[in-house]
Amino acid sequence: MSTQDFSSLYSSGDLILQNPIESSSIFLMVVVVCASIEYLFSLAERVDSKFFKVMFGTISEEVLVFGVLSLMLTFGSSLVKGLPAQWAVMFDWAHICLLFMTIMFVVLLCIVCVFVFSGNRRWSKFEADRIHEKTESHSSREQRFRMAHEKFQIALRAHGFPTNVNFTAYVLKAEKENLVALGNLSWKSWLALSTIVVLNAQRTRLIPQTPSATDPDVLLTDTNTIFNIGSFVAVAGYGTLGLFLALHVRQQLRFRQYLMLTNQNAANNTTAILRGAMNDDDDDRRELTDALAPSKSDLDDPLSFLLWQSHENSMALVQAVLMFLVWYAAVFCLNMLYKSAVRFDVGVTLLILCFTIAPIVVFVVMVPWTLTTIAILSSLGTSLKEDWVKELLAKERETREGGDAEGEESEMRAVNKSLDASTKATERNTGKVVKRPLRPVLMDDASMHRLAASYRTQGNASGAVEL
Repeated sequence: MSTQDFSSLYSSGDLILQNPIESSSIFLMVVVVCASIEYLFSLAERVDSKFFKVMFGTISEEVLVFGVLSLMLTFGSSLVKGLPAQWAVMFDWAHICLLFMTIMFVVLLCIVCVFVFSGNRRWSKFEADRIHEKTESHSSREQRFRMAHEKFQIALRAHGFPTNVNFTAYVLKAEKENLVALGNLSWKSWLALSTIVVLNAQRTRLIPQTPSATDPDVLLTDTNTIFNIGSFVAVAGYGTLGLFLALHVRQQLRFRQYLMLTNQNAANNTTAILRGAMNDDDDDRRELTDALAPSKSDLDDPLSFLLWQSHENSMALVQAVLMFLVWYAAVFCLNMLYKSAVRFDVGVTLLILCFTIAPIVVFVVMVPWTLTTIAILSSLGTSLKEDWVKELLAKERETREGGDAEGEESEMRAVNKSLDASTKATERNTGKVVKRPLRPVLMDDASMHRLAASYRTQGNASGAVEL
């Protein structure tokens, strides 16, 4: 394969002139696909969710970056003159690998979003039903969530807010920020990816290559092929999983330290209040409680318990793990999945596939709680988001007022139904048609008096019993 083979498409249009039907058909297919994508984009713009719009824009930006890199690699093999054939092939391989990485990135990020929202719904149910039960009935993770809820209430009191704010809804806002940050790839993630690429390059040098006598394109025997796939999965897959588990465990230990510190402070305050309650009267006890109420200066800094004491750095580490797994999945699908299916039977292929996707499954299952932990530590104590609290309080107020209005409307419908029944009974007893007065829009006290007076007047005129 020569460089001329790669540059002929761009140096001459004769190939297109010789195949007009094929070139036109392919281009029409591209036009239809582009029209479909644009239509989907127009539907996405109609979604009212602010998070969806931000997340959609973030993913679109990263897909654009992947697309530009892929385009550069596509032209790379033809723009560089005298490029050896093996380098030209590697340009094309990297181009296809980026396309696979784009697909894997979008799929994994969407799955993580689904798991995070699903976990938040479970925490919402726990907060509504079981958070005030005895701690013996809670799992270790539920106990940590309850302790974080107590810390949240302490921060609310310190900032002068009521303590009836929905903690799960508050955490969800922080989780959404984390998801956007996870999808917004940074230069740190790309540089971190280079480490695992270099490690994989060193790994391939250890694979023994024995070209087949019958097929020169086959460089590995069945045994060496299994060794190649196994070593790749071990280094790139389980090595990345080990890195994530180390980060996850470290973050959970620091999270527990923060909660235990908070719990101890709360216990000290409670003990002091109880001692005052036993020794003082009601007025002194009330003054003691007010004196022990937390202030902003008494709050802890939870950011110091994050990895590298920074929300940005903590998310960069999780993002690097995500990029490792995206590259790992793309390379396996591109290089090894088809080869495994061709050279081995179905059972061996399924075994290899399950062994390969296990690190991705573990990451997807565990990373939602990691993101929740980072969300809690980045939004409590001195980092309490007051604008989020005000927004949640405003929504709760609107919901409560809306519920009161619906209750008044239901009550008005019940009163109107009762009056209609009374009117029909009067008509049946007297044999006369009773004129129905116009009902008021709002059934306030004045309207009720006017309505009763009108019915009373009609009842006296007809000899009916007064309502």
